[in-house]
Amino acid sequence: MVVVLMLAVASFLASGCTETESQAQPAHDGPPERGGTVFYGMYQQPPVINTKLVQGGMAAASVMVDPLMDAPIRANPDGTWYPVLIEGVPTLENGMVDVGEERMEFTFRFREEAAWSDGMPVVCADFSFTWETHMDDRWMIRSREGWDLIEEIQCIDEKTTRVVLREHYAPFLSTLLGGYVLPRHELEGKDFNKYWNAQMTVTNGPFRFKRWQRNVMLELERDPNYWNRGEQEQPFLDGITFVFLKDVNSMKVQLRTGEIDIIAPPADSSLAEELSTYPRADFMSEAGSFWEHFAFNHRNPPLDDVDVRTALLYAIDRRQITDAVMRRQVEPLQSTQLPAVERYYEPAWERFQPDADKVAEHMTAAGFERQGQWWTKDGKRVSLLMKTTAGNPLRMKVSQVLQQQLRAQGFDMRIQMETAEVFFGQTTGQGTYDIGVWAWGSGVDPSQKLLFTCDQIPTKSNEFRGNNKYGYCNEEVDRLFDQADAELDDTRRAELTREIQRLMADDAVLMPVFQQPETIAYSHSVYGIEQNVVGGLFWRIGQWYTVVAR
Repeated sequence: MVVVLMLAVASFLASGCTETESQAQPAHDGPPERGGTVFYGMYQQPPVINTKLVQGGMAAASVMVDPLMDAPIRANPDGTWYPVLIEGVPTLENGMVDVGEERMEFTFRFREEAAWSDGMPVVCADFSFTWETHMDDRWMIRSREGWDLIEEIQCIDEKTTRVVLREHYAPFLSTLLGGYVLPRHELEGKDFNKYWNAQMTVTNGPFRFKRWQRNVMLELERDPNYWNRGEQEQPFLDGITFVFLKDVNSMKVQLRTGEIDIIAPPADSSLAEELSTYPRADFMSEAGSFWEHFAFNHRNPPLDDVDVRTALLYAIDRRQITDAVMRRQVEPLQSTQLPAVERYYEPAWERFQPDADKVAEHMTAAGFERQGQWWTKDGKRVSLLMKTTAGNPLRMKVSQVLQQQLRAQGFDMRIQMETAEVFFGQTTGQGTYDIGVWAWGSGVDPSQKLLFTCDQIPTKSNEFRGNNKYGYCNEEVDRLFDQADAELDDTRRAELTREIQRLMADDAVLMPVFQQPETIAYSHSVYGIEQNVVGGLFWRIGQWYTVVAR
């Protein structure tokens, strides 16, 4: 699952071609060819494609919407921002950001030619409507973070927008300008909880929505009137079709046989070795921005006790997981921030190494005693339910190793695999698990307020909105998050971010496991792909082309 927080990571390219059966993609001379459809295999299907809703929080939904919607700004592979819908990126240096003693404001202008797929211009009123939609209590909005700080939006003219915030807000670029804008003329008066769930009727990206056959495919087609098509009349492709397959193995089989053209398989111990044998496909892999972790549900006893959670941290051997399961592709991760961004990174979980004595110390402090194989309390043994996504071989392997490790330390743990739709749409938010295995994506900005503050806990009263799936609440951590998000001095903000990590490790919120390698495998017939783990695979989708039109 993804939170739209993508962290700037150091890109290192692991070549996807070896000297086994695989051959490098043949060079293509001449200009890009026009036409053809690229078939993209996916093993997860979101319940809705409206990524602004709670149900649309899956990474799969963001992937499918990305070619449909341009954002005001996007991220380069190095984590810097570049303008797309707007004329420039607001900064203090260029005068587009003005900071007062408490309030701040920023101004931007939509590009004159920026337009929706129905020909209507993208204007200030659309951005204002996006704010209004985020703040409307009728709608099941996934997060109002940042939008709730807006005091006023002034439309200086049709294209020029001034946003006034009631307080300093450091993540304003990623939160307010890094996502897509909503078309007022199309959505005003519609039921936003339903209208865009199965279709996006008006878009402003290089492709437009065609149809969604649930459990089969979702089809996008080239927008012939795309506002940013340029002299080369991009995009070159006629369309993109997302094909929904039952599991990761099906994706790989169909790439090998040529039935689909591109896949983004999850990390696995033998993935690179396997992909290198595909005779008509190549692959690339970079250090990804998603971090795999063991989530602890603080709402369920006995994990509501910090001593029990801490005992689990000392019972887990992450080195065994990265060595045996990941075959040393990655190192154990010691933080919820990624080490590539050194100024924000604090290896706060490094102290949690396997230690049976520490396990016993903390379980005893929590009132448990070891009877035979198991830790017990009031005659009942500790029994934990671990849930994760089905169809992911790596997570199954990791879960089985975790099960063995915990049983060796006296914890009984059952494994239950669920479809991604159920796991992310219901289980994590409603807290029907003890330990969960999933990944978050971190972004250009280090803020993780959406994941860990008290007001982000999903509850029945807030209709299970919020990304704090752990049920974690520490008022001091909340205060530091607020302070960090209001701090425009990056050095001081980095200090606050590192302090937050230390406190969260003390609270045993979760266990970071490893940084996922991000792999893209693609047919030799598809050209123009450039990986960008920060800005998304489709950041330059307009230049993709296929040499065999389908």
